[in-house]
Amino acid sequence: MNAGLETVGAEGLRRFDALRTEAADAVTERLYATYGPIYEQYGPRGRKTCREDIALHLEFLRPALEFGVAPPMVDYLCWYASVIAARGTPREHVAPSLEWLAAFYAERMEPAEAAAVTAALRAARRDFLNAETAPAAAPQAPDPWPEAAVFLSSLLAGDHREALAIMQRCTDGGRSLSEIELHVVQPVLYQIGEKWQANQVAVAGEHMATAIAQSVMTAGLLRSTPVAPNGKRALLACVEGNDHALGLRMVADAFQLGG
Repeated sequence: MNAGLETVGAEGLRRFDALRTEAADAVTERLYATYGPIYEQYGPRGRKTCREDIALHLEFLRPALEFGVAPPMVDYLCWYASVIAARGTPREHVAPSLEWLAAFYAERMEPAEAAAVTAALRAARRDFLNAETAPAAAPQAPDPWPEAAVFLSSLLAGDHREALAIMQRCTDGGRSLSEIELHVVQPVLYQIGEKWQANQVAVAGEHMATAIAQSVMTAGLLRSTPVAPNGKRALLACVEGNDHALGLRMVADAFQLGG
């Protein structure tokens, strides 16, 4: 992995950001012009999704330009390639899109800034191609309890009542909310995320499962015995524009139950 990329200054980053929408549009049109028969099968929404995907490439590229480090973008590209492959788009389309982004910025930015942007894109492309044969291992959740299998089925079926009943049986059995979240909720949501990535669960199903899990966790917190506050405070937050807060909720529950 290349960890020594040239960085781009504040003015250059502003120019890079100002061109993001135009760059995503240009590369989307080129993808459709090159691979039309494959992309047209997705209908009108396919073009919008493609544009959003290219914009996300640029979102991950920006930290590489600011800090000179490529591995986070390469990890993202490997994940992204597995997602589109599961939905019928060849992963081989990722590398050309990066080269076309490099060509776009080479024409639209000052030479020194353009050189840094194209170098970062080409380094990410090279490392992505090298990493395809050795994908990163998926994160491992704590060992699931037997209740996890039924909890998974209830979330996928949208059965809020059964999911809540599982939580209640666990708490009635003397298990703490933190233990239940670690050994039931977390491993099940990992499985659902993997199913979404493999195109076995629709995004609507994943969102429904997350919403049910959050409501069940809230019910579990209300059933838990409160402890005296210890005077300490913690602030937990997502980065701007990212609402994936369920993991933070688990941490917050543990802190709250710890006083």
